[in-house]
Amino acid sequence: MTSEASLKGIPKATGAGRRKGGRSAYQQEQRDSTRKSLLGAGLSVFTEKPYFEATIDDLVRAGGVSRAAFYIHFESKLDLALAVFKSGVGSVREMYEALPFLKADDLPAVRQWLGQLLRLYREQVHILRLHAELDAFEPRFQAHDDTLNDNLIEAFAEALPSFRAALAHEKSSIPVRVKTIMMVKQVGTVCAMLAMREKVEHEEVYIDILSTVLNDFLREYQS
Repeated sequence: MTSEASLKGIPKATGAGRRKGGRSAYQQEQRDSTRKSLLGAGLSVFTEKPYFEATIDDLVRAGGVSRAAFYIHFESKLDLALAVFKSGVGSVREMYEALPFLKADDLPAVRQWLGQLLRLYREQVHILRLHAELDAFEPRFQAHDDTLNDNLIEAFAEALPSFRAALAHEKSSIPVRVKTIMMVKQVGTVCAMLAMREKVEHEEVYIDILSTVLNDFLREYQS
């Protein structure tokens, strides 16, 4: 038996290297690595084939993990698709949140904003396709889309006092929300169309007209 005296100078185990719940730092790193692999696999698989054709087997094969490992991180194919979508949509969301800070009647600035948004759409065309497929085939995704719209409306209300006042008024609340969603949908639809086609005739005309739509919206709530 080891005597207590012989243990002097030897640090006692303090639980260092373990996280809450007894999970070691190494185990957490493994979990993070597996999740990262699955996100990469989702992006790859959903880019290569339509969402509705992709299977769990496709995803675990591409990620180099087991089905059991998949279900530790995601409940379903949809949950992984949502995680892939969220990981790619952040920069686009930030662009929309910057929109209310543009000055009305500064059309060059509005056109520049649209140009930046269109470049992002072109860089993330795979995310656009995934968005369209999820919207068409997954009713649960529509609720996620509604949440994004709500967050954007909150950002507009924070930036624009007139918008916030209209949102707070009982008679104007619903119309202002619908108008905002329609505006965002219009911008998104046009930019997605321009981004997903190799060539669009009269692209500049689309941008000019869309700039006017955005400017009218800004003028209404910045006055």
